[in-house]
Amino acid sequence: MSIPRAQLRVFSPVDAFPPREREHWQSYVADGHGVSRTRLAQFEHASRRYMYATKRLPTAKPEALTRRVGRRVLVCPIDLELRAAGGYALVSDAFPPIVKPVLFADETEAKRCQQLTNSGRVPHILDAAWAPPLVWFMAFQPSERRFFAPAEGSEARVVFVTTVSQALERIEQVHAVIESAEENTGFTDSYGLIDDIHDFIAWLERFDATALVEFDYGDRNGFATSDELRDDTTCTELWEMVEALADNDEIKAEFSYARARSRWERQHTRAFAS
Repeated sequence: MSIPRAQLRVFSPVDAFPPREREHWQSYVADGHGVSRTRLAQFEHASRRYMYATKRLPTAKPEALTRRVGRRVLVCPIDLELRAAGGYALVSDAFPPIVKPVLFADETEAKRCQQLTNSGRVPHILDAAWAPPLVWFMAFQPSERRFFAPAEGSEARVVFVTTVSQALERIEQVHAVIESAEENTGFTDSYGLIDDIHDFIAWLERFDATALVEFDYGDRNGFATSDELRDDTTCTELWEMVEALADNDEIKAEFSYARARSRWERQHTRAFAS
């Protein structure tokens, strides 16, 4: 079964990496290497199959998506091993300690996973199965949304792109507005937006301010039809919520947020179906 996923990807300037990584990506780009979206999906699929079969983290040479912006070359490492370790950690936290050993092939592999998750490194790609977190939309403005109609043999696609500095400024603005609304109105953050925002800010702050952030609906099979994607107004509705909270209009804020949330509720529900 193919599970629909959305992704956030950060494309960092080559010179923003630590020296050893910088040398690798400079050579990588100079040699004309780079992974396409199709090839990325193939790498990810092969890694998932490997983990299911072996209960081990994938190992692969460093690969990346690349972008050219003017004279700058930006890279987004696919970080398969690090992302897999993070996924294992989330699953592991959901089970009691007695169950955790069955998640890994052996104790060595479990320690390897723990070392990666405790390394302080963060992946350049965040994955969201079934439905994207609503806070992701608030890093962007509706004008930054691009809809790509389906070509023959492909599906429709929706992408937002902005810089890390702009994304951080917007998310911090949302954070301030929600906190103020909680103090000054009857609004309550019943959906845990503040916690999601804290995690999001902590992730974004690890990257260069001039890096690009790309929000891709990813494998859209099951997310929505082509027409639904084209007409999606989630980003607009969430900013309407923020503006309403800033104006102390709690009723309008709740209505706008409910509209945005209801669009993805079916997908969130499927994530917990057996």
